[in-house]
Amino acid sequence: MDHGALVNSQPPRMSKTFDDYANEDILPRVRSYSTKYQRVDIVFDVYKESSLKVEARSKRGKGIRRRVTPTSKTPQNWTNFLRDNNKTELFHFLADRLSEADIPCLEYLCCNRVIALEDLAPCMHKEADPRIFVHV
Repeated sequence: MDHGALVNSQPPRMSKTFDDYANEDILPRVRSYSTKYQRVDIVFDVYKESSLKVEARSKRGKGIRRRVTPTSKTPQNWTNFLRDNNKTELFHFLADRLSEADIPCLEYLCCNRVIALEDLAPCMHKEADPRIFVHV
């Protein structure tokens, strides 16, 4: 599962805080996949300053910079929020919440089954899509 796509397609509905968002919007969706499928892998995008995509991202404009903490309020304009480097902080926050929900997380990957780090091929891709293919 591409976590960036999940976050883009699943804006906070009734969630007032980021903790609510994780518990009410993201975790139930991941758990529902875990009941349907034997193994669910959640792969995150990695945003690096040395990336060629930094230029493209800067042209899209900046959103409102917001701290992502359990008690921080979720923004009303989700698309604008996701434009800035809020995504990196949001992804780390959600990975922590997934880990707390007994979904083990590694560097850029969470899985509902225990997997060994040495079983994964090394991956230098920044986007989740090629990471998924390398992982599989």
